[in-house]
Amino acid sequence: MVALAAFGAGRILWNDQAESAATEEASADSRSAPETAQVPDPESALTSSLPDESSPDLPLSEPEPLPLPTEPSSVPSQRPEDQSLGAPEQTQTGADWGELALSVVLVSADDCGWSGSGSIVGDGGYVLTNAHVVQNEYGSRCSSLWVGFTDSFDQEPAEWVPARLVGTDSVHDLALLRLTGRPARAREPVEIDPRRLDPGELITVLGYPLTGGRRMTLTQGVYSGVITVDDGDYIKTDADLAGGNSGGAAFDSSGAFVGVPTGLSLVRRVEDEDWGVDEVGWVIPAAVAERFLQRTLAAS
Repeated sequence: MVALAAFGAGRILWNDQAESAATEEASADSRSAPETAQVPDPESALTSSLPDESSPDLPLSEPEPLPLPTEPSSVPSQRPEDQSLGAPEQTQTGADWGELALSVVLVSADDCGWSGSGSIVGDGGYVLTNAHVVQNEYGSRCSSLWVGFTDSFDQEPAEWVPARLVGTDSVHDLALLRLTGRPARAREPVEIDPRRLDPGELITVLGYPLTGGRRMTLTQGVYSGVITVDDGDYIKTDADLAGGNSGGAAFDSSGAFVGVPTGLSLVRRVEDEDWGVDEVGWVIPAAVAERFLQRTLAAS
């Protein structure tokens, strides 16, 4: 009986030890084995994220699309040439004819019985005009010369200043007057800077034609070439330059002085050739006027 009791006690002890060892081994295996990641089922995840059709919170409209990603700041969003094509047009600024008109004057030769036009030049105390405006039909100088100034393009001259003849060039039909008085309002002199005209370029003439009474007119035409008469060059234009515009000022579209309108003396020189010179306008080029001014001012 003692032996059986001892055997039973030993069996119980052995079983306890075996269970303890098995428990420790399982615990060690669980510590050494890596954990297995739980990968969700895509279909089940998508299904779970969708709203329940039976839910009353279902949105009534589709959600707004997400904004497109912007381009990196280092890459321009538009090519330079595309930007220039899409840029607004620049407004082209032309000449201020109202301001230029203040520098164009009416020249009256009282003792000769006619008048013409002129431009303020030099230091503001000189007037450039045609020789035939200040000479009689025999080539003698007119002695009573007056220069009329306007304060507005559409108004008659409001002030008259006496002038004297400084010099003439009958070949090129140019004359220079010196004001013997000063107008109450100073006028900017016309800047004579010769330039080459392009065919078809617009020419604008300011002057006092006889048909306009004592009011200034603006006449326009295109540059159509050059004609040479008696070794002198003249600009041709289809502008209808009535008598009285002689001696005025011709400008390009930017307001640059291009010459002195003329006509009467040129018609007289070539009227026998039947060139139809009275059907077009003629302008003495600015380069010819500039040389005449320099020569005459130096001599005076």
